[in-house]
Amino acid sequence: MRVSLLGPLTVYRGDLEARIGYGKSRTILGRMALEAGRPVAVSELVSLLWDVPPPSAAGVVQACVSRLRSALGGHHRERDSVLRRTLAGYRLDLSDDQLDVAVFRQRVADARHAAAPQQAMELLEKALGQWRGRPLADIPQLEVHPAVTALAEERIAATMLHAELAEFTGSPQRALVWLRPLTSQHPLYEPLHARLMTTLVASGLQADALEHFNRIRARLADELGIDPGSELIDLYRRILRQELPVGAPPSSARSDTVPAPSVSAQLPADIPSFTGRRAKLRELDRLLEAGDRSSAPVVVTISGTAGVGKTALALHWAHRVRERFPDGQLYLDLRGSMEEPDGMSPGQAIELILRSLHVPRERIPHTLAAQTMLLRSQMADRRMLIMLDNAVSADQVRPLLPGSPACLVLITSSQLLTSLVAEGAHAVQLRLLSTAESRDLLIHRLGEQRIAAERESVDDLITYCAHLPLALSVAAARAATQPDLPLAAVTTQLLAAEERLDALATGDARTDVRTVFSWSYRALAPEGARLFRYLATHPGPDASINALASLAGWPAGYLRSIVNDLVRANLLTEQVPGRYSCHALLLLYAQEQAHAVDDHTTRSAALLRVFGHYLHTAQAAALLINPTRQQISLPVPVAGTVVTDMADGNAAFAWMTAEHSVLLNTVRRAAETGHDEYVWRLAWMLADYLDRRGHWRDWMAVQTAAVAAARRLGDPDAEGRSGQMLARARTRLGDFAGARQDLAGVLALYQARGDTIGLAYTHIELGGTWSRANRHRQALGHALRALGLFQADGHAMGEADALNAAGWCHAQLGEHADAVVMCEQALDIYQRLGHPNGIAGAWDSLGCAQSRLGLHDVAVASL
Repeated sequence: MRVSLLGPLTVYRGDLEARIGYGKSRTILGRMALEAGRPVAVSELVSLLWDVPPPSAAGVVQACVSRLRSALGGHHRERDSVLRRTLAGYRLDLSDDQLDVAVFRQRVADARHAAAPQQAMELLEKALGQWRGRPLADIPQLEVHPAVTALAEERIAATMLHAELAEFTGSPQRALVWLRPLTSQHPLYEPLHARLMTTLVASGLQADALEHFNRIRARLADELGIDPGSELIDLYRRILRQELPVGAPPSSARSDTVPAPSVSAQLPADIPSFTGRRAKLRELDRLLEAGDRSSAPVVVTISGTAGVGKTALALHWAHRVRERFPDGQLYLDLRGSMEEPDGMSPGQAIELILRSLHVPRERIPHTLAAQTMLLRSQMADRRMLIMLDNAVSADQVRPLLPGSPACLVLITSSQLLTSLVAEGAHAVQLRLLSTAESRDLLIHRLGEQRIAAERESVDDLITYCAHLPLALSVAAARAATQPDLPLAAVTTQLLAAEERLDALATGDARTDVRTVFSWSYRALAPEGARLFRYLATHPGPDASINALASLAGWPAGYLRSIVNDLVRANLLTEQVPGRYSCHALLLLYAQEQAHAVDDHTTRSAALLRVFGHYLHTAQAAALLINPTRQQISLPVPVAGTVVTDMADGNAAFAWMTAEHSVLLNTVRRAAETGHDEYVWRLAWMLADYLDRRGHWRDWMAVQTAAVAAARRLGDPDAEGRSGQMLARARTRLGDFAGARQDLAGVLALYQARGDTIGLAYTHIELGGTWSRANRHRQALGHALRALGLFQADGHAMGEADALNAAGWCHAQLGEHADAVVMCEQALDIYQRLGHPNGIAGAWDSLGCAQSRLGLHDVAVASL
């Protein structure tokens, strides 16, 4: 079956025309065919058929559809028909080769990508030959439907492209057969009439062109009471002055290519001090070797963050391989990194390339599609290298790509140009330099002797410059201009600058770090720019989607597309799936922009949201890791805070592990910004994770910060809790004296407050320090003191903890019978309270004591 819309609606089954009938069924079929493969709502079909629908309208539509099923395929049953009912309405399922509109569009698309104008013209003539009149000319209800109007505009565009190509190839008469009937159908569309007049002149028919102008002028005056527009009037005057070329040489006298009198060699000079990137150079070599066996040109996109050395790598490698492209090397700066947000237009770029290939200006067509075909014709059968620097987008670059498999195209961009890669381009992503590569760069700029003499200062300089090649080059230039000054002094000068990026200013836009960053930032949409500014607020070194969502105050689902925009712009890097980061200098630039654009209240709210994200998610994780841990009150999360959900303890450990560095930085950032209420609470949440994973030095660091924060808050309860955790971390590290000193302070704190339970738990912690030092008698004394305090207060959980601790000490002292008694008492309480960790600990202590009493079978059962 075939359905034709490019004229009156016609349906063929095999070679025979199917009888669709007229009226409502034809209108329904025409409307559905306009959007084949997509459902059309019943309500829309009803509105199309009736101004005032009758009550039976839906039933009438259903009956019409049933008749259409029979006419289209001989099937009344829906499952066997191309016309189906869906939840959204009725859908006509046709393949592309069953619908003349789809065939027309494919032929036009193929023409736009044709290698030569002659081939494009033939494809366009086949496409235009499908038209039999106005689209759906026999269905008046659809005459002004947007889809029908769009089809008519596609026909006009294809006809005008064909006319321009015909004129370019010296055969303008071929276009008249398509232009003349179309101008009759669109008598008031002036650009189409201008194209016909131009083609008539090019065909040697100036008198016909002038006569056509007079007819359209008279028609406009009669029907609309207006004069022709400026385009037509200017063209008319140019024809009168004989300013347009009249006639054309025979087609055989013209060709699609213009012989070039010389080879273009436009590559800028190689970077004399280029170093590093050996792996990327090898990757580029492999791509070129593989391209030699391909039927398509080698297209390589080199992308990366601003200042990472994309142009330097592309130029250096282009010079290494340029001898393999004897027909020329072209270079074009598309200005995507300058202050023009859209860069150079594709039309401007093609014209510059064609002029580089010695195509006379008058031979260059006016439309982008025709220019692209001419460019591909010029490149056909040539071995050329084209470097397109600082591209803005795939749309800017795509028309500039040759069709010749012997060509190489190198594209640099701060954007990832993902769609080009999807179409077959090879992506080369540049990251920051490694420390070794950074040092090599400085050696090339400053000499090996100077670098070797001050290794520590060199490392400081590399860190200061965030391993960014541009920043390292600027810093090296500063050092080179002060050869007698030690590198340590140069680094100190840079660090002493009031604004760190000021120290990397050069006065030249292309090498000024701040300016280079600004080009990428200014290209962002407002939402992306806002998120970028907030990055400086995050504690670092990387962030999850939920953390970034909290930072911005947006739902995580909404944020993903914005994060992807920043990744495509190389302002964020996803080095680990789901975790995003950017280097230190970009964060400084983000901080500058945040202070310039966002007020203090806005920045503070973002900070509190990210603190809330980590604190409340850490609480959820901590309770999954240890469900019986003592809970504390938390600040209410600020609106917009996103808390990560976790299924179980394994997920909690995984989250804590992924966020380990971030959580430590969050504690530090909270302390630096005066948010002490978050400092000690977050440290409290991290205790079980850091302890069980053996991160005791990190544990000691956060608990030290927690104690200091609690003291600044004047919160003795927080200070006591944090002091106990600090002592436990010291104990794990073997610093028993330090732990006891911390706990002595905590004891004094609880004694001053009369806090019996706090005192008791502190005695248990003190006992732990003695026990780990194998001083079990002293440990037992503290456990028994804790037991008395808990019993006096009626604190069952504490009583069980003290009994178990005392039982363990008895067992270590060889007093196994006493150990068994105490551990059994602890076990009984834990079981009554339903405390699994306590039960496990009591069984462990009891089994140890029973084993030493020789009750091995009983001990095995306990353990």
